[in-house]
Amino acid sequence: MIQAEWRTLYLAALSEKDSARVSTRIQEAETAMFSQIENLAEYSHLDSERESIANAFAGLRALQRPLSYAPRSSLTLMREKPTEH
Repeated sequence: MIQAEWRTLYLAALSEKDSARVSTRIQEAETAMFSQIENLAEYSHLDSERESIANAFAGLRALQRPLSYAPRSSLTLMREKPTEH
């Protein structure tokens, strides 16, 4: 597999805006990433590529987690007036 293929699919998953397609994009990326890991098994000098793939898997896991809250920006917090008691 071409090294850039898994990266392209990973970035496509991260940038997918259609929520109905996100899981498909994630599966495509994971399949390509597992394939690349298998290809790297015989090359011990490619640790940086393995590390990049591990980081990408972490990114996909984070993408799969639903957001339970929307964090407020510090700018929003600065604009809010304190409530008087």
